[in-house]
Formats: sequence, structure tokens, C-alpha cells
Amino acid sequence: MHQGKASLPEPGNGSPDPRAAERRWRERVRLLSRIMTHPGGDTDAHLAEALRLITAYFGADAGVIGQVEEARMVVRYVHAPDGGPAPGERLPLDGTCEGLVLQAGEVVAVEACEGAAPCLEHAGLTAYLGVPLPVRGKPYGVLGLWFRSSSLGPAGAEDRSLLATLAGWIGTMLARRQDEQDLRRREARYRELIGSTLAILWEGDPETFAFSFVSREAEALLGYPVDRWIEEPNFWVEHIHPEDRGWAPAFCARATEECRRHTFEYRMIAADGRVVWLRDVVNVLAEDGRPVRLVGVMLDITEQKEAERQLREAEAKFRALVEQSLTGVYIIQEGRFAYVNPMLAEIFGYTPEELLRGCTVMDLVVEEDRPLVAENIRRRVEGEEEAIRYTFRGRRKDGRQIYVEVHGLRATYQGRPAVIGTLLDVTEQRRAQQEREQLITELEARNAELERFTYTVSHDLRSPLVTIQGFVGLLREDLKAGRRQAVEQDLDHIEKAGITMRQLLDGLLGLSRVGRLVNPPKKVSMDDLVGDVLVLLGGELEARGVAVAVQPGLPVVYGDRIRLSEVLLNLIGNAVKFMGDQPHPRIEIGVEDREGQPCFYVRDNGIGIDPAYHEKIFGLFERLHTGIDGTGIGLALVRRIVEFYGGRIWVESEGAGKGSTFYFTLPPPPDGT
Repeated sequence: MHQGKASLPEPGNGSPDPRAAERRWRERVRLLSRIMTHPGGDTDAHLAEALRLITAYFGADAGVIGQVEEARMVVRYVHAPDGGPAPGERLPLDGTCEGLVLQAGEVVAVEACEGAAPCLEHAGLTAYLGVPLPVRGKPYGVLGLWFRSSSLGPAGAEDRSLLATLAGWIGTMLARRQDEQDLRRREARYRELIGSTLAILWEGDPETFAFSFVSREAEALLGYPVDRWIEEPNFWVEHIHPEDRGWAPAFCARATEECRRHTFEYRMIAADGRVVWLRDVVNVLAEDGRPVRLVGVMLDITEQKEAERQLREAEAKFRALVEQSLTGVYIIQEGRFAYVNPMLAEIFGYTPEELLRGCTVMDLVVEEDRPLVAENIRRRVEGEEEAIRYTFRGRRKDGRQIYVEVHGLRATYQGRPAVIGTLLDVTEQRRAQQEREQLITELEARNAELERFTYTVSHDLRSPLVTIQGFVGLLREDLKAGRRQAVEQDLDHIEKAGITMRQLLDGLLGLSRVGRLVNPPKKVSMDDLVGDVLVLLGGELEARGVAVAVQPGLPVVYGDRIRLSEVLLNLIGNAVKFMGDQPHPRIEIGVEDREGQPCFYVRDNGIGIDPAYHEKIFGLFERLHTGIDGTGIGLALVRRIVEFYGGRIWVESEGAGKGSTFYFTLPPPPDGT
């Protein structure tokens, strides 16, 4: 691929896999989180564990942290399960990958191509990934990742930025290690009362704080001649940093009055204007319970304070990465949240403070899924190292149910077992998947219906056409023979066949219009609608002597009034048409409560329907009684209208002579209409 100074490989020109990018993002968050939540204490152990995690993340065979000394790189930390350089080993820089990194001064990736790269051959590698390590803004050494049998693989700007950030963090930790070592050396010198360049030995008056003795290191550290320290009575107070001048002398005065040994940290202004941090350890010498002399040592802790500041900034950067993440991040300990980022709180509709103080983890899980979540947390806390990924149903603060996907693994937080991980709201993805599956099902049903429709139309429309063609032939013969009466009969048959075809076509046209409504939906009073339909059917009802009973106070529905009237016209018209020879025909129209939802019905005491045909009658051109006028389209049209509004329709009948009841549901008006 390339040799020498180079950047990490950029992704290809094709569109990136969103799932792969998300997975890589989670791995980065997990890496940073594990480093951030690693227990404190031994800095060497912390750095060694961080190097192990970084080596594993980039898939390298070995990871090395080295320090440059006299044109060589001394190995300080190494993680090489399958063999590698030993700590303390001195590696050459000339012609090596480490030397290339130091020359470039930035992230460098080296990988063998057609001709092997010399720096790779030197170490027997197939690829190398390295970044300079700065400590307090100065070159320190190199963080190098060695690949012996694999390539670098796909890595983009995010991994390049991650590697540079990790190098900055390691540099801060190395500075901290140096400071810890320095501090131990200083304290040893102090205990032995040996003068050093880092300590100012002094004696002073317990009442005025005037110095009677100051070691020569005072001049080296702050730049003021020792004489000034001793001759100016208020020298100490006047040269304390203005922000510390109010409390530091007062603190020392109270401790001195109590004859109490005390240590405090404050800032002094050096002769050249520098701000110097001092740790002042003061012994109060007393006689008869009264302070008579102060003896102390001032330690320069400026570099330590700077290292602490840099460490706080590095930790703040890591925390900001998590705080600003679009993925929820959590730490669970003893069934409660020890940490949540703002996104996780937003997903569940809480503030972070509410989740940390007032909620248990199970408060956010629907009851049916709590055993699953509890078991996965228990296994991680009790020692299972393998990360787990699963989905459960969560409960927001407003009561709404959501689907969330979590990724969790065992961790140690503040010295105790915990579970750390990420959480994503996948409700919209689940909804989209369900809608996609529903659409596929609907399309399959529509295709099947279209096939049945095509076959049925071709069959039922052919019948009146055959009738017309047959009687046209007979008409010609009767006209030639002069049979007038036969001609009239032929014309009657042709007219009836034409009427039948027109009814079929009108029915098909009405069926095709469902779903392409002209009128927008609105509130429709079922009381008024039933009354209007009964007026339209008044002639048929009166001619057959049908008694109609309508339940008062029918609910208001939401839809196109014209389409809904077609539902009632067909159902009530069919009830009249299929009364048979019932001497006391009766139709009942009302509503029942079915599972908390209003369910309308049209009930008659007519000829009834065999249960075997309860579903078939809703098919296109299905006619159970060919001797009764009809096209077989009416109930298909009714079902299409009801289902268009999200309702359903079905029939209940015990069989012949038992009457029938058609039930259907319709949506109520939406809120605010």
C-alpha cells in the first residue's frame, strides 16, 4: 500500500455500512470508557492496562510505549502476548518505524505493498501504526502498534483522531508518573532534612510571620534575594498570590494559635512574575502551650499542579465525548445508575439527576422484560466478562413504551463491580420494520385480490355479453321471419343483459373508488346517517313491511359521509332483500361494546347464512342465492370501505332461517377535531 509518512487509510468511495460505523463507534466509546473508569492507584498498572486495551482495539500483535534517550528508544511499557521487546530494551531509531514517527511528528501508518518497506523488514513486521508521545508539550517517545501477520484494516479519521487523543492522554499519565516519582524523592529529601533545589527551609515568628531564616533555595525558586525575605517583615504575606492572600495567612494563624502542625498549598508571585505553587509544611514549636517558633519547608509543586490540570483537561475531554454522544451511556451498580449521560436521560424523558437519585434501573423496564434485564445485569456483575447485546422494552417518564437496544460489559467503578455500556432508542427502526412487513403483507394480499378480481371480472362480464350476442342472433332471425312477439321477447332479454352489465360496471367503479376519496374525512353522526339511509330505503322497507328498531345515541365516527352511507345502504338493503318469507320481518341497528371499542351491528331475522360461507360472502361477485337480484359486489365494497378506515367487518349467523348479524367497527374522531 504505502511506505514512510502516511495517514491512516480513509474509507472507500462507496457508501459506508451504517451498522459497521455504529459498531466501530461503540467500540471507541467502550475503549474510552474502560480507560476512564479504570481504578486509580498505581500509574504504571494503569498505563499497562491502557496499552493492552489500545493494542486489542486496533487488532495489533504488540503495543509498545518507548522513551527516546541518546538516539535510542528505551522500551518503558510493552504488551506482546506472542513475544516482543522487553521492558528496558534499547531499540535503534535510524531506519526504523519509530524513527519515521519521530521525523513525521504525527500519526504514521506503514504497510507492506509490492516491495517490502525497509523499516518493516527491520522488525519483521507486515504493518506498523505509530504516534509521537508528548509530555508537557515536549517530545518524549512513541506509542507504536506492531502487526506481524495482518494488515492495518479499514480505519478513518475517527480512529486517527482517537489514536492522537490516546497519545495525549498517555503523555499526561507519563507526566503524572514523573511527578509522582519527583514528589516521592522530594519527600525523602525533606525527611532526611537534606537541602535540595526543590525545597525552601525556613523559620519564622508565630505572631508576625516574619522570617528569621530562609535557605538559599528560596532565591533559586522565586528569584528574590534571601536578605529581602528576612529584612522585610511582611515579605511572605505581600508576595502571596492575591487570590490566596485572604485565606492562607488566616489559615496559618489559626493553626499556629492551636499549636497544630499544618500543611497547606497556595501560590506565590516570583520576581519574574511567574506563579509558583507551594506546599508549605509547618511545625509549631510551643512552650507552656504557647507557640514560640515556626519551622517549615516549602515544596515547589508547580509542575504537579500543572500535571493535575492537564489530567483534568484530558479527563474532561473524555467525559465531553461521552456527554455529547448521540448514544446513551450508563454505569449500573447495585441495581441503580451510578452514571448516565444526557442522551440516555433524554431517551427516557428524565433529567440525569432524576435517574441518578430517584430511579432504579427496573423503573425504566416494562414488567414483562424485567427478568431478562435483571439476569443480564446479574451475570455481568458476578463475573461474566463477555459483552452482551440485546433489546428490551423500556418505559418513558410519560408512560410511553419504547424499544431500546443495549450493549453492556462488566467493569470496575470506584473499586466495586459495575456494568458499563451504551443504549440506543430503536423504536422508530422497529416501527419502520413493522410498517415494511405490513406493507409487504398488504401488497401480497392486493396481488392475490387482483388475480381473483381479474378472473372474476372476465367470467361475470362474459355472461351478459354471451346473452346479448345470443339474442342478437335470434333477433335477426325473428325479424326476417316477421315474428313480432318473438322480437319483443328478444329485445327484453337483451335489455336485461345490458342492465346486468351496467350494474356490474357500476359496482366495480364504486369498488375502485374506495381509497381515492374525494371528500376529506370529518365527524359523522351515526344517528343522522342511519336516519338518512332509512329514508332512502323507505319504499323497500314499506313494500316488504319491515319493522326497523334503531338504538338511540349512536356514537360519532370519523370518515367520508358518502362512503359510510354506502356501508349502511348495502347492509340494510341486503337485510331487506334476504328476508325470505318471514311473516314479521325486523331489522335492528345499534352498537355494542367489544373489548372497550364501539362495534356497530345490523341484525335481521331473515333467511340466515350457513357458517361455511361467513367469509366467502365478502368476496367479489360471490352470490349464495342466484335467484335473488344482485351483483355480488355489495359486501366486497362494504369490506373495502370499512378496512380503508382501519376497521373490520364480519357476520354472525347460526344458519338457515336463523337470521344474520353484520358487525363492523369505525374509528372515533381524533382528539382536537
